[in-house]
Amino acid sequence: MGSVESRSDGKAWTFLTNHARVMICIAQAPEARVRDIAEKIGITERATHLIISDLENAGYLTRTRIGRRNAYTVNPDRPFRHPAEADHDVHALITLFTGHDEARQSRPNVQPPAAREETPPMSTAPALTAQVSQQGGYVVVTAAGSIDFTTRPLLEEHLDQALRLTQLAVIVDLSKVHFCDSVGLNVFLRARRPRHRRGHRRTAEPSRICLRHHPPRPGFLSPARSGDRHSMAGERHQPPRRFHTGRRFHTASGAGGASSVSADPMTTDTSIHPEHAPVDNPFTHPALFYSGEQDYLDGTLPFVRRGLHAGDPVAAAVPGPNLDLLREGLGEDASAVAMIDMQVGGRNPGRIIPGVLAAFADAHPGAHRVWIIGEPIWPGRSPQEYPACVQHEALINRAFTGRSVSIMCPYDLEGLDPAVVADAKATHPIIRRSGQEEISRAYAPDDIIDTYNQPLPAPHPNSGAVTVLDFTAGNLHQVRQAAAEQAAGHTMTPDRVNAVELVVNELAVNSIRHGGGSGTLRVWAEDGLFICEVTDKGHLTDPLAGRRHAGLSTEGGRGLLLAHYTSDLVRLYTTPTGTTIRAHFTLPTPPPTPADLASRATARIRP
Repeated sequence: MGSVESRSDGKAWTFLTNHARVMICIAQAPEARVRDIAEKIGITERATHLIISDLENAGYLTRTRIGRRNAYTVNPDRPFRHPAEADHDVHALITLFTGHDEARQSRPNVQPPAAREETPPMSTAPALTAQVSQQGGYVVVTAAGSIDFTTRPLLEEHLDQALRLTQLAVIVDLSKVHFCDSVGLNVFLRARRPRHRRGHRRTAEPSRICLRHHPPRPGFLSPARSGDRHSMAGERHQPPRRFHTGRRFHTASGAGGASSVSADPMTTDTSIHPEHAPVDNPFTHPALFYSGEQDYLDGTLPFVRRGLHAGDPVAAAVPGPNLDLLREGLGEDASAVAMIDMQVGGRNPGRIIPGVLAAFADAHPGAHRVWIIGEPIWPGRSPQEYPACVQHEALINRAFTGRSVSIMCPYDLEGLDPAVVADAKATHPIIRRSGQEEISRAYAPDDIIDTYNQPLPAPHPNSGAVTVLDFTAGNLHQVRQAAAEQAAGHTMTPDRVNAVELVVNELAVNSIRHGGGSGTLRVWAEDGLFICEVTDKGHLTDPLAGRRHAGLSTEGGRGLLLAHYTSDLVRLYTTPTGTTIRAHFTLPTPPPTPADLASRATARIRP
């Protein structure tokens, strides 16, 4: 490098930082070695590596593996980081020093492996811009673009600046924000809490952060109604199919959860024989084996009435036809029972614990005991759903240990496979049948969790093209947009397309944060399902991950939970060497073709 003129105190200064110089060098030569960049700038290789890592994590660089080397592409539409220049992007700076518009050209054309049948084009990163202004005595933070893992620092910086400027309310205008994930949501929740800064306590009261945005829309998380308590009670409850909208946010963030509620004083569960009740655990989880409608009523009605007579809250979360049986059998008492259609609220087995069972139990914290009939497995559950169902049954025991809750799970002996009944004996400590009950000698819920932690089946050969994308923080936006484009190409509604984008984003962020900083996305369609699979090198050691409420004071813990609430099924396989998570979305039924209509008409005419 040439000489740099020094100040009067002997210290040199320049207009550009080393981060800017590294980015310019990469724009000029995307395949340059770190050693060459370091030598050109006059810094160490270690410093250059750290700067590249900063730029990549912040979304200014995208890394592409070419053989044994890395090539980097500058994302020129990213904004400058300082609030004073945040309304400008770095493209002008790159063009100034490269002398052309090379920074906006597409990434290197890398031939993908043979298994990658199709890779959609990558689009330019959506920038987040933010500015702080004063309007009518209030400080307003106006944001536009996308709030996610990579743009979070800019939002945090502007919120901090706004909170320092006033002791009044800070209004955050999100009307021009088209995407906000759980990482962005955490920024708002963190801003609402008291914090320490530079040794001085600075309190940000909840009322000081006011969010202003359009009515709730898909792909947008909002804590606007986070103080509402989610309740599963009541006939009119509908499951949160668009959980990620502001209208549904309180489902995941309501205070409390299975892991955060203190155990009630030890009580005796009068629904089972005393010697069968664990002396140190008030939670009970019997299975009810039944054959036919009358046998079903004979086993369930006494359970419900015992809870009602004790003045305790009672819920029945069972398939629709069995709800009708219970209503008829209970008569006037049915109005005192929360009736939940499990075929709707429990469509995805992964959301039954947080969205049905724990939601109802948490809504009655002062109850002596909470009584729930939960029937998550019924004839008609698909082979893809069953492993998640039986794992759910095993995890109930972990989720409610220490709580005064009784959850009885009916099993249809006439309609279910004998293997399902055998698994029920392994997931329930007590078995009831024909008015009798016994301890299950086969009870081993942890074994069930391990047994069904199996590699997921490969895509069906007839499923068509499988899109494969590697990702890091640098191309996170491109990965979720590519998934959304694939979903739209399968005639999914805009609402569900945005759900796909959100779920892929949340799973990818989990991989970046906990799975080694990178991962691989595969997307395909088969058997009426749109499937998104994320694989990384992390190991998920908590079996209840994604099945607990994430309270307002919780940092993180919402990514996998959102996937459970938003998709129709989540399957997972994890080992010490890596984790694979699949989210399934039901594709809309295509309209009948003219040939189908003609065939049906012919069939009706035939005698």
